[in-house]
Amino acid sequence: MTCPITSGAQAGNGSFPPEQTFWLFLSQVLAADGSCREVLRKFLAWLAVERGEEASPKTGAYCKARARLPLDAVEQAHKRLAKKSAGDGARWHGRRVKVVDGSSVSMPDTPENQVRYPQPTAQKAGCGFPVMRVVAIFSLGSGVLLDLAKGTLKTHERTLFRQLWDIFDSGDITLADTGFCSYGDLYYLGLRGVDCVMPNHQKRKKGLDVVKRLGKGHRIVAWHKGPCPRWRTKEEWADVPERLHVREITTHLNVPGFRTTKLVTVTTLLDHKAFPKRDIEDLYRQRWMAELYLRDIKIAL
Repeated sequence: MTCPITSGAQAGNGSFPPEQTFWLFLSQVLAADGSCREVLRKFLAWLAVERGEEASPKTGAYCKARARLPLDAVEQAHKRLAKKSAGDGARWHGRRVKVVDGSSVSMPDTPENQVRYPQPTAQKAGCGFPVMRVVAIFSLGSGVLLDLAKGTLKTHERTLFRQLWDIFDSGDITLADTGFCSYGDLYYLGLRGVDCVMPNHQKRKKGLDVVKRLGKGHRIVAWHKGPCPRWRTKEEWADVPERLHVREITTHLNVPGFRTTKLVTVTTLLDHKAFPKRDIEDLYRQRWMAELYLRDIKIAL
């Protein structure tokens, strides 16, 4: 496959324009070797065959050009790709499913990073690396990373998640773990026409009424509104209904050799005929894909 390098390359004098550097960097990320030396070797071969030119085999110029890549331009390229790919892939009951997950990444130990993304407080000063907390949204159908929010370890994952709400379109389904399950989040996402499938928080055992029983381990309940959260004003919270109806599905996970685990999943998809219990259970099992997507980005890439 031809390497997509721009014709305006000036590699002969050690100069790597941003567009060319971007494609070389992408090629390096996708390569099995992944080294600067290997990607430069391939580029020199292309340069000799396609243009009859030679350049220095030293990697210094390329590495410096890679470090100078404008982050804003790379992020804009990603946003265009994500927007184009958002509707790709299989759908669940005809609807797009977007998976949310949080993680953290260790960063180079520079003074700038320590200020912006301080190391964990449990570590002795000067003995730890800066750590960035991230929340990512993936398309379940295609696996494409749609958007990413970044913060310090002191920033809650739900706070970062709310920064990404504009990525959702009416009719989308949010698939997430228990850390994102709250009264306010389900309600305000519902105002955007977005439904949710999430495990119920283990502390939510009070403040609910049974509205209708649909079968064993399957019912509709009404959550009671709690105190005003810090991310909303009292005036805004006063307009929120006192009760929120959700569907609650209890699943017992039996894995040979392990203790039986009970999982309680809640969803705003209240129509149990259009969205059967088994389908909801199967959908939640696919949430694990987000863990694999993040692993690929953090380790394989």
